[in-house]
Amino acid sequence: MIPPGDSKLFNTNETIQYLTDKDEILISYGTGPWSTESICRNYFPSASDLAVIFPVNDVNQPDFGSYTDKEIVFDSLPKQFSKDDENINRYERAIYLTTLLKIISQSWGIAENKLINSEWLRKENKHLCANFKKRDFV
Repeated sequence: MIPPGDSKLFNTNETIQYLTDKDEILISYGTGPWSTESICRNYFPSASDLAVIFPVNDVNQPDFGSYTDKEIVFDSLPKQFSKDDENINRYERAIYLTTLLKIISQSWGIAENKLINSEWLRKENKHLCANFKKRDFV
């Protein structure tokens, strides 16, 4: 999703090139493309109007980890997907999401691990959101 709300399909190389000079990204996992902006901006109200928004489809992808009694959980991506200590890397099976993180890390010239271990917001078992600002990583 490109501000002011347009959608565009890119191949991997186009996405890497496009993101190189972008400063902020909102990512959701488990929300629809048109609800992503309102949901993520609700959680991250300080996100710039120019942030690029990536709705990641979770159909046929792994679900989140065990439900907690907290409505909102902030934690790293491995912990958000973990169902127990033995499944700490379940997030790696979320192919669409991990591919996007590889693309962002290449575009911004940062280690993918920094994005993976950032704080991701999870609302119960409904969806994940993250707000990445390039200046926080470089």
